[in-house]
Amino acid sequence: MRDLAKALISSSWAVSLLGIKQAASLLAQSDKQQAKQEVSDSFDPVINTVLRQLDSSMQGIFRAGDGLQKGLVDAAFGFGAFDLLNLNPSWLISGIAKMLSRKDPPEGWGPVSPRS
Repeated sequence: MRDLAKALISSSWAVSLLGIKQAASLLAQSDKQQAKQEVSDSFDPVINTVLRQLDSSMQGIFRAGDGLQKGLVDAAFGFGAFDLLNLNPSWLISGIAKMLSRKDPPEGWGPVSPRS
């Protein structure tokens, strides 16, 4: 069990660092389309190596979960809230303006006691 825990931690750490490297690369490059392709290409060997270790039923579970996760990410980026390459702060400014324009503070959340 100890070796499994060490291997999981090492692999998570390695993939996290790869993600950080690719995010920095994506933000630094001027040709965004090429940068997106390079990011995608850098993770493909990692994913394929893991998939080769799984049997067909586990690969099916991976594909189902992967499709769900990708759909959720597409939905989140579709709202424009997370697209750093096409950052449009209008959604944030609009939300802050609505928050500041409230005359009464929100009730009953956090350390604020509800009014009687």
